[in-house]
Amino acid sequence: RAAEARPRLEEAINKKPEEEGYALALARADMTLQDFSRVDALLLPFFGQAKPPRYEVFNLLANAHHRTGEREKALKVIEQGISHYGLNTGFLNLRGDCYLKMGKLTEALLALEKSLELNPAQPEVQKAVEELKKKD
Repeated sequence: RAAEARPRLEEAINKKPEEEGYALALARADMTLQDFSRVDALLLPFFGQAKPPRYEVFNLLANAHHRTGEREKALKVIEQGISHYGLNTGFLNLRGDCYLKMGKLTEALLALEKSLELNPAQPEVQKAVEELKKKD
């Protein structure tokens, strides 16, 4: 489906590059297809403006950086997202996973425990916390 939608989304973004919704939809399609090459170019223009980007833009860009191994960049985007939208499980879980992949187990544990404080009904996060505590 993402592959089918991509040409129409590309056409839409070419006509209205300032339309955040089009950029977000195309970036989602690219990520679904494991093509991270232009996610930055699609989403970065919406940063640094008077109105912050949507939560989803922060989340998608941070995920793209994380999935390409650019974890420091992902963490910076997460922090910006938190400054605009506050703490939430999405940002905290991604922060925890970034730290985990970076080998920063204490920071990972702190982020994931905070996520569980906000929403204890996260079995995968609970399991990750238990595993981290065994390593600590």
